[in-house]
Amino acid sequence: MNFELPTSNFHAPEQFNVALSQDLAELGIPVSPSQLDAMARHYAAMVEANREFNLTRITDPTEAAVKHYADSLAMLRLVEERGWQVASVLDIGTGAGFPAIPLAIMRPEWRITALDGTKKKIDFLSSIAKELNLSNLCPIHAHSDHWKCGTAFDIVTGRAVSKLDEFIPSAVRLVSPSGHIVAYKTDPLPEAEQSATSTLPEKLSVELPFRYELSIGQERLRRALHVFTTC
Repeated sequence: MNFELPTSNFHAPEQFNVALSQDLAELGIPVSPSQLDAMARHYAAMVEANREFNLTRITDPTEAAVKHYADSLAMLRLVEERGWQVASVLDIGTGAGFPAIPLAIMRPEWRITALDGTKKKIDFLSSIAKELNLSNLCPIHAHSDHWKCGTAFDIVTGRAVSKLDEFIPSAVRLVSPSGHIVAYKTDPLPEAEQSATSTLPEKLSVELPFRYELSIGQERLRRALHVFTTC
């Protein structure tokens, strides 16, 4: 199944560009016009593909810019502030490509693997990678519980993961020594998930979460990246 991106003369909805630019500025993340354009083209393709099958429930330009793209890129601040050396990232349950697509656009030097168990979603991401010339992005159709990979990753992450106690066991076998597992969550962490941070596999230690806020108009969204490091 092929999915076509808008042509090069595509004009993104103004709300998308404004919202994404503003939230990235608040996060202290510089973005170039070409990077902004690439994310806007992915957004437009996602909305179009969403008519055929379920990729996301968030299609409003402002909401998508903030809740998908700006949120995905908060990891860049985490990496910068903690001085991590990153060459490879695995995104488990990538869905429509979050955080894999924004990260691949913003960090072409990172090798990013996007994993999902739904083939249509991986077909969509493969088309996106080709159209945007994202040679650093590798979409793979597989379930993380059963996927066998000959390499380990500096960062294993997930945004759409439902529960930490389900995500961490899948992630821990794929992260490299001295690597990091990063889970995107609301802040504070739901009470039902808090026990997962105290009953970790032996090789993991928990770090302080990286907390940040996103803005949609007057609304402030409190978010956190929960970090677990191999030791």
